[in-house]
Amino acid sequence: MPTLIENASSWLGDRLQAVGGHLVTVRRLGSGDQPGITAVLIFREYEIFDEDDIMTKVTVADWTFVAADLQSGFSFRAGDLILDDKGQTFEVLAFGNRPCLEPLDSSQLLWTVHSTLSPV
Repeated sequence: MPTLIENASSWLGDRLQAVGGHLVTVRRLGSGDQPGITAVLIFREYEIFDEDDIMTKVTVADWTFVAADLQSGFSFRAGDLILDDKGQTFEVLAFGNRPCLEPLDSSQLLWTVHSTLSPV
């Protein structure tokens, strides 16, 4: 039986997709595509520090995915591409100390994928 947090995360994922969802295709070179996935795009500004402790602000395109919508066992890697329904391509990336993929909730039902708009 799902916990209260799992139910809330599932509800939130459904609402986000319904209100702000984009139909995307996830592409991993050499592995084929995962088309028809609904994800939510949010541009966020992060502060990162380099090896000299100099702070830089970066704007990142964060995509929220519902884990159940991805193929079983799939995990995003830096270099994967997200093609949105507006013809734009985003490249998945890790930046600063952050990995390219982070759970958005404690149940890991929702995931944030960091990316940047790709000139490709």
